[in-house]
Formats: sequence, C-alpha cells, structure tokens
Amino acid sequence: GTMGFGFPAAIGAKVACPEDTVVSINGDGGFLMVCQELATIREYDLPVIAVVLENRTLGMVYQWQSLLYEGRHSQTLLGNSPDFVKLAESFGVNAARITKPGETKEALTSAIKDNEPILLNVVIDSQEALPMLPPGAGINEMIGEYKLEKDVI
Repeated sequence: GTMGFGFPAAIGAKVACPEDTVVSINGDGGFLMVCQELATIREYDLPVIAVVLENRTLGMVYQWQSLLYEGRHSQTLLGNSPDFVKLAESFGVNAARITKPGETKEALTSAIKDNEPILLNVVIDSQEALPMLPPGAGINEMIGEYKLEKDVI
C-alpha cells in the first residue's frame, strides 16, 4: 500500500473490529510518516501490534536503485532515524527490539497474548533483496530470489 498508510489503517481496523487481532507491518520510512499515531493507540488503549521493519532505508525504492540503477542511491537512506523502541516508550507504548530471525515468533506470540498496544522493532539487513517486478514487467519477469529459512520465524 501507500507509504504511511498501514499503521493508521490498522488503527481503523481495530476500532471497527475490536475483538480481532490487528498487526500492522511497516517499513521504517513509512512508519516515520505516522509514528505520532502511537499516541492514538495509547490514548484509546487500542491493542494494535505495530511491526516496524528497520533497515534505515526507503526499502522498496532503495532496492530498485540497487538492482536496476547500478547502486546509484538517491534520497533513500534514512540516516539518523530515531530509536523506535525508545520512541514507542516515550508515548507510553510497550516495545521490543528483534535482531535475530528466530526471535520473531516468540515476540509476536507474546504481543498477541498480552493484548496491549506494542511496537515490535525488527532490525533487518538493508542489503537483503526480495523478489520484485521491474517497471513495466509481467509477472513472469520477476527478478530476485526468495530464500526461505526453516525454523527462524
């Protein structure tokens, strides 16, 4: 979806369906656009799980620039972004940092069980490239390779 839309949309989904578990998965660039909504989930005690994939880049555009434009990066490095765990805590929202793939399942399971507003800051490698379609390409022209690691979710 559109950068910055995921977290506010998740808040709306939780208000509309309060009994459902709602998890918002965002890149750090998109989350920075709407991070003030942490105040909303705290103020209204909305147990939304905000997952922020932190690679300090505008991920999709950075990947395109890496793969299609010979690594000529322009305006896609986020530089000195905030510490997302401290940011969430400053709004009174619980937070945890995930640095290893094997930590994800436990953190997410715990967040669902706790049923509280929480931010899970998942640190990922900016060099990791996911499969994608180049501009104007058909689905059969996908580039990149997806590797599945067993028992690390």
